[in-house]
Amino acid sequence: MDGARQLRADVLVDLMELRRPIYAAVDAVGHLDWDSDEDLVVLTREHVRALLRMYERGTVSAAEVRAWGETLKCREDVGYEPDHGDELRDFLFEVGTPEIHEPLSRDVAHHWLLSGQRPSSNLPPRTTKAWPEPLTRRRQMPPRIGRRPAKIAVPFACH
Repeated sequence: MDGARQLRADVLVDLMELRRPIYAAVDAVGHLDWDSDEDLVVLTREHVRALLRMYERGTVSAAEVRAWGETLKCREDVGYEPDHGDELRDFLFEVGTPEIHEPLSRDVAHHWLLSGQRPSSNLPPRTTKAWPEPLTRRRQMPPRIGRRPAKIAVPFACH
């Protein structure tokens, strides 16, 4: 890896591994190019678990978790742990867009953490899936009388 790509990878790893304060790392990543022909780093479930553990301890806030997720989702230079890319993308999208999904709370963080760790005696049994289904809150609109309901599209836009 040449010097420029290595520097770019180091800045991304600083954010993923929480080596620097989240907002400082987010700002540094914001100065990087967006496009990439290759994955320079790989996001893993352990990165997510470390972030959620920090959130549960109160070391980082929900706003910082959101900034972390918003910054990493859709980046072309970030790859995903083999066989867990969909779950990791779902996690980034959910924490990065709390206005669409359930806002991050201790219960939501605990839900995400349970799937990758052996539960203690007071927790429910581990699911057979690698990660649980994402938590979402769906709001049902009352039907309109005499007209077809309008379709509302929520764009999933990457920068």
